[in-house]
Amino acid sequence: MAEPATERGGRSRANVSRPLPLTGADPPGEAARIARRLLELAAPRDPWPGLRDGAALLLLLPASPGPGPGSAAAGPGGWRVAVTRRSEAVRGHKGQMSLPGGGREAGDADVEATALREAREEIGVAPGLVRVLGFLGRFYVHVSLFHLGVVVGTVDGPVAFAPAPREVSRLFLPTLDELYKQYEENGYRRISDPVKATKPDLNYWVEEEEAREMIWGATGRVLTDFFARVVDHL
Repeated sequence: MAEPATERGGRSRANVSRPLPLTGADPPGEAARIARRLLELAAPRDPWPGLRDGAALLLLLPASPGPGPGSAAAGPGGWRVAVTRRSEAVRGHKGQMSLPGGGREAGDADVEATALREAREEIGVAPGLVRVLGFLGRFYVHVSLFHLGVVVGTVDGPVAFAPAPREVSRLFLPTLDELYKQYEENGYRRISDPVKATKPDLNYWVEEEEAREMIWGATGRVLTDFFARVVDHL
């Protein structure tokens, strides 16, 4: 009998997973389902005392017949998510894959305001174009001592991205489907609490054209938590 195929790190792929329950065929309807699930979660919004307050935007982009990553539309292939590779000029997490986000500033009214402002500054998406679907939760980033609040949002049409060179070296738009396949094949569903997980590392690979990058750390935990507590309940 042939040995079962394995994923990176030796994990078995014999039991291949179920498909992503978000096809992109009905973006408004699927976005509404995500919003209802986020409301059900009722995640605590306030940061832990003693930690830095910050926010990130998990920006979901519906399928579009337009051109591909980095241009005026998300492109075909179902839902996509906006992920950046941080530049070498930023203060922390240099060169790492990340969601648009950062620390709360004095003028930010709430966690949504911080996430939307950071998305505008980093990838050029105007806050008025983003429809906030809800709040996923808080994630502890031990390296920078942030308690990062993650806001989930979408857009209703094509977006003209304008990454800020000082902060972003490249914008990636992987499909949610390719990330969810890795979540399934790597057995991440069996991790009881992705928010607190440190081992095994919750890694996802992104490949576009000649570039191949690994999503890990807090961003990997955010994706895993989104799949485990939202997508798997749709």
